[in-house]
Amino acid sequence: MLKGKILECSNLLIEVDNLNKSALDNSSIIKVNGTFFDSYIKYVLPALESYKLANQYTNDLFSEENLNRLRELCIFTKNAFDTQFVSDPEAYRSSSRALSEELNEKWKKLAESDNEELVGQLKSIRLVFADKLKINNLIHTITDFCNWPLTENSCEKFNAAKDSALQLVSEMHFDFEIEEFLKKIQTETATLFDLSEKVIKWIKDENLEASIALSIR
Repeated sequence: MLKGKILECSNLLIEVDNLNKSALDNSSIIKVNGTFFDSYIKYVLPALESYKLANQYTNDLFSEENLNRLRELCIFTKNAFDTQFVSDPEAYRSSSRALSEELNEKWKKLAESDNEELVGQLKSIRLVFADKLKINNLIHTITDFCNWPLTENSCEKFNAAKDSALQLVSEMHFDFEIEEFLKKIQTETATLFDLSEKVIKWIKDENLEASIALSIR
Protein backbone atom coordinates (compact mmCIF):
# COMPACT_ATOMS: atom_id res chain seq x y z
CA MET A 1 0.00 0.00 0.00
CA LEU A 2 2.81 2.39 0.93
CA LYS A 3 4.73 1.56 -2.25
CA GLY A 4 1.57 2.27 -4.23
CA LYS A 5 1.30 5.73 -2.70
CA ILE A 6 4.99 6.37 -3.43
CA LEU A 7 4.48 5.43 -7.09
CA GLU A 8 1.38 7.58 -7.24
CA CYS A 9 3.29 10.59 -5.87
CA SER A 10 6.05 10.02 -8.42
CA ASN A 11 3.53 9.92 -11.23
CA LEU A 12 1.87 13.05 -9.91
CA LEU A 13 5.24 14.78 -9.84
CA ILE A 14 5.67 14.17 -13.56
CA GLU A 15 2.16 15.38 -14.33
CA VAL A 16 2.40 18.42 -12.05
CA ASP A 17 5.76 19.37 -13.53
CA ASN A 18 4.28 19.24 -17.03
CA LEU A 19 1.40 21.41 -15.90
CA ASN A 20 3.89 23.78 -14.29
CA LYS A 21 5.64 24.24 -17.64
CA SER A 22 2.27 24.98 -19.24
CA ALA A 23 1.47 27.46 -16.48
CA LEU A 24 4.70 29.34 -17.14
CA ASP A 25 3.62 29.77 -20.75
CA ASN A 26 0.17 30.95 -19.69
CA SER A 27 0.98 33.02 -16.62
CA SER A 28 -2.51 34.22 -15.70
CA ILE A 29 -2.72 31.80 -12.75
CA ILE A 30 0.65 33.03 -11.51
CA LYS A 31 -0.32 36.71 -11.65
CA VAL A 32 -3.66 36.19 -9.93
CA ASN A 33 -2.50 33.56 -7.46
CA GLY A 34 1.00 34.55 -6.39
CA THR A 35 0.53 32.96 -2.97
CA PHE A 36 -0.32 29.61 -4.52
CA PHE A 37 2.53 29.60 -7.03
CA ASP A 38 5.11 30.82 -4.51
CA SER A 39 4.09 28.01 -2.17
CA TYR A 40 4.33 25.47 -4.98
CA ILE A 41 7.85 26.62 -5.92
CA LYS A 42 9.07 27.06 -2.33
CA TYR A 43 7.54 24.03 -0.61
CA VAL A 44 5.75 21.49 -2.79
CA LEU A 45 8.12 21.08 -5.71
CA PRO A 46 11.25 20.88 -3.48
CA ALA A 47 9.49 18.30 -1.28
CA LEU A 48 8.68 16.11 -4.26
CA GLU A 49 12.11 16.40 -5.82
CA SER A 50 13.86 15.94 -2.46
CA TYR A 51 11.81 12.84 -1.73
CA LYS A 52 12.98 11.23 -4.96
CA LEU A 53 16.59 11.94 -3.97
CA ALA A 54 16.22 11.00 -0.29
CA ASN A 55 14.74 7.65 -1.25
CA GLN A 56 18.26 6.59 -2.31
CA TYR A 57 19.38 6.80 1.31
CA THR A 58 16.38 5.92 3.47
CA ASN A 59 12.86 4.51 3.32
CA ASP A 60 11.89 6.05 6.64
CA LEU A 61 11.45 9.70 5.66
CA PHE A 62 7.84 9.60 4.54
CA SER A 63 5.23 8.06 6.81
CA GLU A 64 1.93 7.05 5.30
CA GLU A 65 0.45 10.23 6.74
CA ASN A 66 3.17 12.32 5.08
CA LEU A 67 2.49 10.64 1.74
CA ASN A 68 -1.24 11.24 2.06
CA ARG A 69 -0.62 14.93 2.72
CA LEU A 70 1.80 15.16 -0.19
CA ARG A 71 -0.65 13.36 -2.44
CA GLU A 72 -3.40 15.84 -1.49
CA LEU A 73 -1.10 18.76 -2.26
CA CYS A 74 -0.22 17.21 -5.63
CA ILE A 75 -3.87 16.73 -6.53
CA PHE A 76 -4.68 20.29 -5.45
CA THR A 77 -1.77 21.59 -7.53
CA LYS A 78 -2.77 19.56 -10.57
CA ASN A 79 -6.35 20.81 -10.39
CA ALA A 80 -5.18 24.41 -9.97
CA PHE A 81 -2.98 24.26 -13.06
CA ASP A 82 -5.63 22.36 -14.99
CA THR A 83 -8.55 24.66 -14.16
CA GLN A 84 -6.54 27.91 -13.76
CA PHE A 85 -8.35 28.43 -10.46
CA VAL A 86 -7.15 28.25 -6.84
CA SER A 87 -9.91 27.84 -4.28
CA ASP A 88 -7.94 28.53 -1.09
CA PRO A 89 -4.31 29.66 -1.63
CA GLU A 90 -3.76 30.45 2.06
CA ALA A 91 -4.71 26.94 3.12
CA TYR A 92 -2.44 25.55 0.41
CA ARG A 93 0.46 27.64 1.67
CA SER A 94 -0.16 26.70 5.28
CA SER A 95 -0.38 22.99 4.50
CA SER A 96 2.63 22.90 2.20
CA ARG A 97 4.79 24.92 4.61
CA ALA A 98 3.86 22.69 7.56
CA LEU A 99 4.73 19.56 5.60
CA SER A 100 8.03 21.07 4.44
CA GLU A 101 9.01 22.01 8.00
CA GLU A 102 8.13 18.54 9.27
CA LEU A 103 10.15 16.83 6.52
CA ASN A 104 13.06 19.18 7.17
CA GLU A 105 13.14 18.16 10.84
CA LYS A 106 12.77 14.44 10.08
CA TRP A 107 15.45 14.48 7.37
CA LYS A 108 17.91 16.38 9.55
CA LYS A 109 17.56 13.85 12.36
CA LEU A 110 17.87 10.88 10.02
CA ALA A 111 20.84 12.22 8.08
CA GLU A 112 22.72 13.38 11.17
CA SER A 113 22.15 10.02 12.86
CA ASP A 114 23.29 8.07 9.80
CA ASN A 115 26.49 10.11 9.45
CA GLU A 116 27.29 10.79 13.11
CA GLU A 117 29.89 8.03 13.42
CA LEU A 118 31.71 8.99 10.21
CA VAL A 119 31.80 12.70 11.11
CA GLY A 120 33.14 11.79 14.56
CA GLN A 121 35.89 9.71 12.99
CA LEU A 122 36.83 12.57 10.67
CA LYS A 123 37.06 14.97 13.61
CA SER A 124 39.38 12.57 15.39
CA ILE A 125 41.53 12.05 12.31
CA ARG A 126 41.76 15.80 11.85
CA LEU A 127 43.85 15.99 15.04
CA VAL A 128 46.75 14.16 13.41
CA PHE A 129 46.12 14.54 9.68
CA ALA A 130 48.41 16.94 7.85
CA ASP A 131 45.83 18.25 5.36
CA LYS A 132 43.27 19.61 7.84
CA LEU A 133 41.53 21.65 5.12
CA LYS A 134 40.68 18.43 3.29
CA ILE A 135 39.12 17.00 6.45
CA ASN A 136 37.20 20.21 7.12
CA ASN A 137 35.80 20.18 3.58
CA LEU A 138 34.67 16.58 3.95
CA ILE A 139 32.95 17.34 7.27
CA HIS A 140 31.28 20.44 5.82
CA THR A 141 29.95 18.58 2.78
CA ILE A 142 28.59 15.69 4.84
CA THR A 143 26.92 17.94 7.42
CA ASP A 144 25.54 20.24 4.72
CA PHE A 145 23.83 17.19 3.23
CA CYS A 146 21.67 17.06 6.35
CA ASN A 147 19.86 20.23 5.27
CA TRP A 148 16.50 20.13 3.49
CA PRO A 149 15.64 20.37 0.65
CA LEU A 150 18.01 18.09 -1.22
CA THR A 151 19.37 18.76 -4.68
CA GLU A 152 21.11 16.54 -7.19
CA ASN A 153 24.24 18.62 -6.64
CA SER A 154 24.21 18.20 -2.85
CA CYS A 155 23.70 14.45 -3.24
CA GLU A 156 26.56 14.12 -5.72
CA LYS A 157 28.86 16.09 -3.44
CA PHE A 158 27.81 14.02 -0.43
CA ASN A 159 28.36 10.71 -2.21
CA ALA A 160 31.85 11.79 -3.28
CA ALA A 161 32.70 13.12 0.20
CA LYS A 162 31.45 9.97 1.93
CA ASP A 163 33.47 7.75 -0.39
CA SER A 164 36.59 9.83 0.29
CA ALA A 165 35.96 9.82 4.03
CA LEU A 166 35.46 6.05 4.19
CA GLN A 167 38.61 5.50 2.17
CA LEU A 168 40.54 7.81 4.48
CA VAL A 169 39.27 6.01 7.60
CA SER A 170 40.27 2.70 6.04
CA GLU A 171 43.74 3.94 5.12
CA MET A 172 44.29 5.24 8.66
CA HIS A 173 43.46 1.76 10.04
CA PHE A 174 40.95 3.39 12.34
CA ASP A 175 38.96 1.47 14.95
CA PHE A 176 37.08 2.18 18.19
CA GLU A 177 40.13 2.00 20.46
CA ILE A 178 42.12 4.41 18.30
CA GLU A 179 39.18 6.77 18.03
CA GLU A 180 38.65 6.80 21.80
CA PHE A 181 42.34 7.55 22.32
CA LEU A 182 42.22 10.50 19.91
CA LYS A 183 39.07 11.82 21.56
CA LYS A 184 40.94 11.89 24.87
CA ILE A 185 43.85 13.66 23.17
CA GLN A 186 41.39 16.26 21.88
CA THR A 187 39.91 16.86 25.35
CA GLU A 188 43.34 16.65 27.00
CA THR A 189 42.23 13.76 29.19
CA ALA A 190 44.57 11.09 27.76
CA THR A 191 47.04 9.51 30.17
CA LEU A 192 49.85 6.99 29.90
CA PHE A 193 47.32 4.29 30.73
CA ASP A 194 45.66 4.96 27.36
CA LEU A 195 48.84 4.08 25.48
CA SER A 196 48.03 0.45 24.92
CA GLU A 197 50.20 -1.73 22.71
CA LYS A 198 47.65 -1.35 19.94
CA VAL A 199 47.64 2.46 20.19
CA ILE A 200 51.44 2.66 20.29
CA LYS A 201 51.72 0.39 17.26
CA TRP A 202 49.17 2.51 15.38
CA ILE A 203 51.09 5.71 16.19
CA LYS A 204 54.31 4.16 14.90
CA ASP A 205 52.70 2.66 11.79
CA GLU A 206 51.20 6.04 10.87
CA ASN A 207 54.43 7.93 11.71
CA LEU A 208 52.60 10.14 14.19
CA GLU A 209 55.14 10.14 17.03
CA ALA A 210 55.86 13.85 16.53
CA SER A 211 52.18 14.78 16.15
CA ILE A 212 50.76 13.43 19.42
CA ALA A 213 51.54 14.80 22.88
CA LEU A 214 50.29 14.09 26.40
CA SER A 215 50.05 16.87 28.95
CA ILE A 216 50.75 16.94 32.68
CA ARG A 217 47.84 18.07 34.85
